Amino acid sequence: QDWAETDWANVIFSDEVAFNCGQLSGTIWVTCKPSKEYDEDCLVPKFKKFTTVMVRGAICGSQKSQLIIWEVENWGKITSETYIQCIIHPILFPWWQHLCQQVSHSGYIYFQQDGTSAHQSKRTKTDLCKMRIGSYTFL
Repeated sequence: QDWAETDWANVIFSDEVAFNCGQLSGTIWVTCKPSKEYDEDCLVPKFKKFTTVMVRGAICGSQKSQLIIWEVENWGKITSETYIQCIIHPILFPWWQHLCQQVSHSGYIYFQQDGTSAHQSKRTKTDLCKMRIGSYTFL
């Protein structure tokens, strides 16, 4: 769209990322002489189990949201229900209300999220609508 910088400052841009702890991602290549293949300097540790940590955050203009570390042990997998209960209601909604109060003279705060199923489910869209949070999908 043909928006001014002030228009873009009224959008909450959100995203999440997963990190694997205890395992290197991608292919590791080590070159060495055959006689050195078991030297410590030529080995990369490998773990049978690793932990995945999901982190979520958002920005709006020059402001940053609370950084959320997804607690798999307590919250389980990310579903529409857990997304609403653990992210939308306790964290996003109060922050959105706070931002709307700050820009009451200049408009409305929109919420952007990606196209994952928990974000795009009918349940999530219904809850956002009930809270009057206008959202759109950025794919």
